[in-house]
Amino acid sequence: MTTYNRFHDDNYIDALDDARAELEAELANPSPTPSATMRRWCPRCKTSYRAFPAVTRLNNKTYICPPCGVDEAMQDFAGVPLTQFLRIIDNEGE
Repeated sequence: MTTYNRFHDDNYIDALDDARAELEAELANPSPTPSATMRRWCPRCKTSYRAFPAVTRLNNKTYICPPCGVDEAMQDFAGVPLTQFLRIIDNEGE
């Protein structure tokens, strides 16, 4: 049986090279303000995103992805994570 090894896939390697070049360009010329076109890495959920970032409520200076920003806002508002808040809302309508 042959197993797939993504590190031997030319498309995967090219994508990694492109992402590395883009990151190096951003690091060489950092933007003083966040941009919606920049690729960012969310330290909270460990995913990359290109949307305008949110600022975490933990230290008010670290950029996080918009879904994590909404989740933190809902935790502050309702005291529960967004997914749990949505389940509560769905159950109240029954």
